[in-house]
Amino acid sequence: MGKLKIVLIEWRLYKRAERYSLGLNYIDRALKDEGFDVHTIIFEDKTVEQACEEIVSLEPDVVGLKFYSETSEPVFEIARLLKQHNPQIKVVTGGHTATLFGALILKQEPSIDIVVNGEGEQTFIEICKCIEKQRDIKDCEGIIYRNKKGLINRNKPRKLIDNLDKLSLPEMNVFLDKKKSTSKFIEYAISTARGCAGNCYFCVVNRVYAQEKDRQWRGMTPEKIIDEIEKVVSKYYDKKVTIKFVDSAIEDPKPKSKKRLEKIIQYIEERNIDIAFSFFTRAESWSEKDEKFIKRMKKAGLYKVSLGFDESIKPYSFRSFTEKAISEENKKISWLFQRNGIQPYGYLILLHPFITIESLEKCAEFLDEVGMSAYPDVWTHEVILYPDTRLFGHVVQRGLLLGQDKGGYSFNYACEDSRVTNIREIIREVKELKSFQDIRNSMLKIDKDLEIYNAWNSKIEEMKKIEKEMEEFKSSIDEAYKEIGSKQKHLFTELINSIVNEESYNKSKVVKKWDSIYLGKIKDLEKIWLQNRLRIGRKRVSLD
Repeated sequence: MGKLKIVLIEWRLYKRAERYSLGLNYIDRALKDEGFDVHTIIFEDKTVEQACEEIVSLEPDVVGLKFYSETSEPVFEIARLLKQHNPQIKVVTGGHTATLFGALILKQEPSIDIVVNGEGEQTFIEICKCIEKQRDIKDCEGIIYRNKKGLINRNKPRKLIDNLDKLSLPEMNVFLDKKKSTSKFIEYAISTARGCAGNCYFCVVNRVYAQEKDRQWRGMTPEKIIDEIEKVVSKYYDKKVTIKFVDSAIEDPKPKSKKRLEKIIQYIEERNIDIAFSFFTRAESWSEKDEKFIKRMKKAGLYKVSLGFDESIKPYSFRSFTEKAISEENKKISWLFQRNGIQPYGYLILLHPFITIESLEKCAEFLDEVGMSAYPDVWTHEVILYPDTRLFGHVVQRGLLLGQDKGGYSFNYACEDSRVTNIREIIREVKELKSFQDIRNSMLKIDKDLEIYNAWNSKIEEMKKIEKEMEEFKSSIDEAYKEIGSKQKHLFTELINSIVNEESYNKSKVVKKWDSIYLGKIKDLEKIWLQNRLRIGRKRVSLD
């Protein structure tokens, strides 16, 4: 038997700007290091049947499917079609959700053979070696599988990788979309750590690493991180590289001191590395005392931060959690980055079992004041209830648990205040609107142009040619976003007032009003974007 052919798959419900899947890219590289023939594919705009045709054309022995709860049905269907084509194909799945619900996945879908628990690199290698050498996988650590009798077995957990510096760099070729091979710009994702130093009220991520409680957070050294950045810059020497640090909080493990982050910035400065970069961070990690360091990061290439307002809080109760998340201090942190030329984008859990009507009103004001109210997502962001979180315990304790969701991967809950439940039901319908997704896509496209300009306008000489055009573009977009945000906030507060005052309202009419906002503004946004593209095109400048 020759070397196995392996196909790694991520199925997406909609198109995203990122053309990579970092977890699969690490596994891809690890398998190639062992000599396996590996292909990684992201499907966004094809039917399940078309996807299967492409997979089958590669004649794989093993297919790895990345598992998300929201894509469980198409993943299961792909597995079934693959087995119908060739029952000998081994179908493996993994990811955070798969780690938490491995046995359930195997019970729900007989076409899935193996579920990887936790980190996948070494486990996937061992699975493939067992298949290649026709060995039993009963001793393969880190998996849940169906044995020859059809019973579900969970093997011994695999130890976490003790030193992330030993990992090979993820497969880099996948980061460049073939259709954009002529682009001057490329976005590359870097994960500098695994696990999380936080212990948030609602988060389940550390359950993935529960077998080694003292090892929940592990980080690469600054030297390893800079080595990866320099290799990327060298590989794509003819392009401007934007680095997206994807860690939940770049400042971990010591949020206040930020020594590891400071060392990374120091290396970028000393080696004169020409990049732009963004990262995720906790709002509570920053204060006015950090302004000098923020200016320094801006000069080194920082152009955007994603602020976790909720994630930073470890409250006694969820009510205090919301109040702290929308505190004056968090507003100041958002403004701190803004006034230093760094675009902040915030994350706020708007809907959860214990939020009050009064807090919802304050949240609406907060979203408006920190410049986030235009984005449809912020008005529909609700907590996902997973078992083994402190939030889950409180929901059970208060008698608010409604049982598992449709797939069985999270739980439904009632809100302590039934009026909030009414609001949540309407907001969920808004999120299902086609116009909701369409306006998100338009904003994503617009924001990408602005981000590229903001990241590179001081580093690329030709960007000066379009300074006037981009300022006018930004002004027009700011005005449009302000109008969208104002209308969404008005509808949200109007809905709250109707419920508080016990006025009658028609759910479908409320949803149609949101739909009308989106439909009305999509055309405006697309027109502004297209006009700007034509204007800068005349100057022979491209943002692609």
